[in-house]
Amino acid sequence: MYKVCVVLLCLFFSVDTSFAQIQSSQLEPYNNRRIGPYLTQWSELHFSFNTGLDIDLEEADTGNVAQGINAGFGLGYMYKIGLDDLPQSIGIGVKAEHYPDAYHKFNLMIDHKILAVGDNNRYISAFGGTEINFTYNLDFQAKEMHTIIYMLDLQYNQVELKWGLQSWTDTWIPTLFIDDTFNVFKLTYKYIIPR
Repeated sequence: MYKVCVVLLCLFFSVDTSFAQIQSSQLEPYNNRRIGPYLTQWSELHFSFNTGLDIDLEEADTGNVAQGINAGFGLGYMYKIGLDDLPQSIGIGVKAEHYPDAYHKFNLMIDHKILAVGDNNRYISAFGGTEINFTYNLDFQAKEMHTIIYMLDLQYNQVELKWGLQSWTDTWIPTLFIDDTFNVFKLTYKYIIPR
């Protein structure tokens, strides 16, 4: 009789615990962005306004806005993984940019917000991203590659301002210096794609 009571008692506690878990899980909506205890995933569409300043504005002879200044717009997609309520995240994506009368740029974006302070929606980050750019110059019909390292990122809700430094030229496609951009500024609106 003792053994039967122990078995019934264990069975009662296991059923009661299972019922409590079912009830609490019904109170919390299912979040298919969750991939770990403190880890979520999401996708973003990026709409950006981009400005590039040449390394020597006074000696520049081109620019679609002013001497040595080129501006354009871009559209991109990024997949990210990040921590709950913290700005730390990593991501990878692609973006196409058009600078009227100057360039077409196709970018591989790598986001690494590791040195960031704030929360998910408002933060400041140092060394928060990298881009590898394939540049097609419209005037010279020539190709070139560059790398941008983003030195500073500021985000407020879904708007992000980034400042980066662009490499002079990369060895993968060595050409003449047709894109003399050094300082890069990008103002981006991020649209979170619903899941």
